[in-house]
Formats: sequence, structure tokens, C-alpha cells
Amino acid sequence: MIKFPVYRSIWIRNYQLFPGAQEKGLHHSFDGGVHVIAGINGLGKTTLLSALYRMLVGPRDRRKEEEGGLGATPHRMVQWRDSDYFTARVGDEAAEALMGAEIAFGQSLLQIERRLGDLEITSLKLNGEDQEPTTDR
Repeated sequence: MIKFPVYRSIWIRNYQLFPGAQEKGLHHSFDGGVHVIAGINGLGKTTLLSALYRMLVGPRDRRKEEEGGLGATPHRMVQWRDSDYFTARVGDEAAEALMGAEIAFGQSLLQIERRLGDLEITSLKLNGEDQEPTTDR
């Protein structure tokens, strides 16, 4: 059975593009229903969606030349071609920026925190239990 990721909450701190009220950053819980990201150009909608995607997959992508779909043999991964995507958007190169999320996979809950500058995992929990914070894990 395939278990799709369902975001329960996200947060981004110390990122100049999303300063938030009283400089506390962006925090959002997905409590059900439909959530829409809307606004004029230049507000960071695409950057936010990219952060949500990179929260799950990290700094590597599947090679585009590979054939095979979901469930195919193991894929060769390559460094994300736009690895300075988040750092180039702000003056401090996202030096202290962190992002985190709670993501449900069926009955399991993943809590993950990444540095926005290099997408390295700084904290990883599965169902409340600490895990080794590595991309492979």
C-alpha cells in the first residue's frame, strides 16, 4: 500500500524572505480542508512550494535520463542543479535559516528540520523517536 505524504504543519525561521510577524518567521498548521497559496508576484509562493518539496527530497534529484517509474529499480541520484536556490534569494545567504515540518505517512508521523542554506537535516524524528539525522535515513 502506498502512503502519500500529508503535511500537518510547516515552519521557516530566520529566512529573510519570510520574516513573519515580530520577526518570528512563517508557521502554518494544516488542520484540514483546502489550503491556497495566493498573492502577487515576488512574495515567495514558488519559494515556499520549493521548500515544501525539498523538505521531503533534500538536495538530490533522480537523473532525468533514467527510465522507469514509481517502484522501479533504485535510481541514481545527482546533486540538485539549482542548489543555491534558497541562498541566492536573500542577503545573508540563509546563514541561520531553518525549516521544519510534520508530515504524516499513513499512521506514521515524521518530524524533520533542515538548514535552508544547504538542505542538510538537523533533526529527524519518527513517531516521536529521535532518528539519525541523515539524508539516507
